[in-house]
Amino acid sequence: MAEEEKKLAVKTVKELARLMYVTERTILRWKKKGMPPKKEGFYDLEAVGIWRKKMLGLMKTNASDGEPYWREMIAKNRARLLEVKVKKLQGKLIPREDVELRDRMRILEAKNVFFVLPKKIAPMLVMKSQEEIELILYKAIREIINDFGRDRMSRYGRRDEQK
Repeated sequence: MAEEEKKLAVKTVKELARLMYVTERTILRWKKKGMPPKKEGFYDLEAVGIWRKKMLGLMKTNASDGEPYWREMIAKNRARLLEVKVKKLQGKLIPREDVELRDRMRILEAKNVFFVLPKKIAPMLVMKSQEEIELILYKAIREIINDFGRDRMSRYGRRDEQK
């Protein structure tokens, strides 16, 4: 690669992100969307800049430049909306308010279990060493957390449908 071309190229995603004033994550997302790949191990800043302008619709080389992409995106989003409407009509979707209410109720249940924990566990801690107490507490807390997660899985997962 000629010395002049190297000035218009960078080697890493980090450098490219810094020069384009975006995050590294954005560069990785751009790569998935078709950003020009590395040539000889370098990102061509000019090619990336042109590609970015085309994606943003700031540069038009002909009347249809970028239009097919946006038409496709609009069509995909319309299809998703129709899918949601169909599922809603079929009764396959749970109203958001119901889900939020169930979640709040489940959190209150877990909170109450934690509040009862000292009374339940205190008799088991008498005359125990610090290590034994830590182990007993760890097991009790882990059990509460696992039960909370298991109940959520059965409530929203496949197991719920089988009951």
